[in-house]
Amino acid sequence: CDPVRGCSDVTKPCDDHDECTRDNCNPSSGCYLEKIDCDDYNPCTDDGCDSKSGCNHTEVDCDDNDECTIDSCDRLTGDCAHKDVDCDDYDACTDDECASGECVNTPIDCDDDNECTTDVCCSTNGCTHRDVACENYTSCQTARCDSDVGCVYED
Repeated sequence: CDPVRGCSDVTKPCDDHDECTRDNCNPSSGCYLEKIDCDDYNPCTDDGCDSKSGCNHTEVDCDDNDECTIDSCDRLTGDCAHKDVDCDDYDACTDDECASGECVNTPIDCDDDNECTTDVCCSTNGCTHRDVACENYTSCQTARCDSDVGCVYED
């Protein structure tokens, strides 16, 4: 009590300077501290608290160190998923793959090693092998196709 001002209530400060606690004061029992719940209910984060900065939520590391996958975390389960990078160029004339994080679309070889066919590749259907037409060279010759050498003309 102050003789001039009279009696006054002085509130005792309860701040513990820790951002991870909620500071409270009970008039009858004094200060009490409650730990702050930093759970953000996201299974894809690791939740923590720093006494100086408060709650923090660090993304779960789902990186599988494979440059040819897209890594993610399922927000319902917290499970990591690793989806292959889609390198399909929708061209039936290429073999498509991912190498070192880059898509590689290598032309396919349609050669069937048969001289009696013309080998072509169509981007929608892939390889086709059309029969070579061996027409008679002269009216006295007949033509046939030999798979090793192509058109052969015989008398």
